[in-house]
Amino acid sequence: MSVDFSDPGAVARAAARTMWDRDLASRSLGMSLDAVSEGEATLSLTITAAMTNGHQVCHGGYIFSVADSAFAFACNSYNQNTIAQHCSVTFLRPAFAGDRLTAAAREISRTGRSGNLRHQGDEPERRARCGVPRPLPHRQGDAYRRAGVTDPADQEAEEPYGRPFARPGDLDPIEIASRDEISALQLTRLKTTLAHAYRNSPHYRVQFDKAGAHPDDLKTLSDLSRFPSR
Repeated sequence: MSVDFSDPGAVARAAARTMWDRDLASRSLGMSLDAVSEGEATLSLTITAAMTNGHQVCHGGYIFSVADSAFAFACNSYNQNTIAQHCSVTFLRPAFAGDRLTAAAREISRTGRSGNLRHQGDEPERRARCGVPRPLPHRQGDAYRRAGVTDPADQEAEEPYGRPFARPGDLDPIEIASRDEISALQLTRLKTTLAHAYRNSPHYRVQFDKAGAHPDDLKTLSDLSRFPSR
């Protein structure tokens, strides 16, 4: 299918189609992809009896899942591989078997490789553009953009969505550093921190002197045990 990559909405829909075809988790749970546009997505899910817990209410994991899927489609709507970095959820009221939950994700900010999105989950028949009287959970999440694109139809991109790992050239140096390189970086930063504390904090200067430890004495990470922690 030909995609007009100058049209953000068309790009979002094309990326969503590609993701949806490969999203076995969302489809196997019975979710539906209701809407997607640049930085936004709406999914819904009907709660079955098998999704209820010992209190006969919907298990929170399923509520979280539909929100997480909406999150995924919203933050991948730019046709750039994006994965979750952090998220939190507040359960405001329960859902029950037979309820159809709707999760709407909307991008709040996007800077560099990171983005922040907010979700609103609503009960059936209670959705409204400017709010709902009895909302289900709010969920907030951060996303991190990986290399590559979501829709393989984008011929200008180097790689299609679906590569299990990004190539070394796509990653920041710290992401491909060896154990020795990471240890050396840790040592350098610890030396800087200890030197700053010694120069600028009379308390730590006294404590270091009492312990017979000077920042220059830090030669290996194991030497850190010689320095007082308070």
